[in-house]
Amino acid sequence: MDKPREEISQTFIAFVKPVMPEVDENTTEHQIKTFFEIGLMVWNAVLLDSVDPKGNNMNWIEDLLSKEPGYQLFIAPLIERRKTVFANDKRMIEDFTLTYENGDLEVRAEAGPVLKPGREE
Repeated sequence: MDKPREEISQTFIAFVKPVMPEVDENTTEHQIKTFFEIGLMVWNAVLLDSVDPKGNNMNWIEDLLSKEPGYQLFIAPLIERRKTVFANDKRMIEDFTLTYENGDLEVRAEAGPVLKPGREE
């Protein structure tokens, strides 16, 4: 696998932002953080399931979030993006933070290990 060209923070933003609902003055920091938390779960679950054919991570996340109205509209496009646009990126995302700098929202993500098929973590 080639080394990804972008830092994981930029990749994570590019993954989540296009499928996020419009952010405006009524959007809370909690809502934005929730979208990125879901993005992190989907990113890692799709990756884990791709390296372990018996993986059940996405089913667990879909079951968990099916109890929250509206999130399924956000999850399905994320899964599709992870499996297509970002399929070759095998980095886990361990954590992220949201901060405001000069009035702009900054998202910083931390990359975890690179996973390979058949590798148990």
